Amino acid sequence: MITVRPLILTMRLMIIVATAHGQSFEQLHEKATLLIGQEKYKEALVILNRLLAETPDNSNYRYNRAIALINTGDYQLAIRDLTLLAEDDPEYDEYHYLLGDAYEHLDSLATAAKCYSKSISLNADYFLYFFKRGTVLLKLGEYTNAIKDFDRALRINPEHHNSLHNRGLCYYKIGLKEKACDDWCRALLLGNTVSASHLEKNCKHYPEPCILKSGDK
Repeated sequence: MITVRPLILTMRLMIIVATAHGQSFEQLHEKATLLIGQEKYKEALVILNRLLAETPDNSNYRYNRAIALINTGDYQLAIRDLTLLAEDDPEYDEYHYLLGDAYEHLDSLATAAKCYSKSISLNADYFLYFFKRGTVLLKLGEYTNAIKDFDRALRINPEHHNSLHNRGLCYYKIGLKEKACDDWCRALLLGNTVSASHLEKNCKHYPEPCILKSGDK
């Protein structure tokens, strides 16, 4: 506590000085947003923490802090912010998606799946929501349901190679090796280099397009 208090006082002074020199809270928020875009998450958090101390009901500040917290690995704190945001605006799909992402990083997979399901119920047109839920179901060993989600993701975005790769993993797990190899080949051709090792290790006969691809090594 002795070391934290001077920092808090210093940051409060920084906000006061900044506003005195014509930097409004919104200008400081723009600076924090820029820092997030530059992947300087800890620097952004310094500003966002103080902004929220002054204006705790500002959802934009809280949303950006949650983004910064996720990217610094502070998932529990991110969940706290995102839960408040979702309670305030339960119809905004991205809050539930980000909650799912945070819970997934904490290996709370069942909770993550529920969050992704909520985001899908609010917006079924975004392929990434299906991909993320499918990936969690894959981790849970629910391969058939995971395949359905990857199918949906690929109907929306046929070139999403990560969905192809993960669907291949599911096919392989349930014994459909030919389908798995076909998905890994397609994923490789779209740029998923991880699929190459799965083809080499698990597929005795490459699908024809990937025979040429493997010869390019």
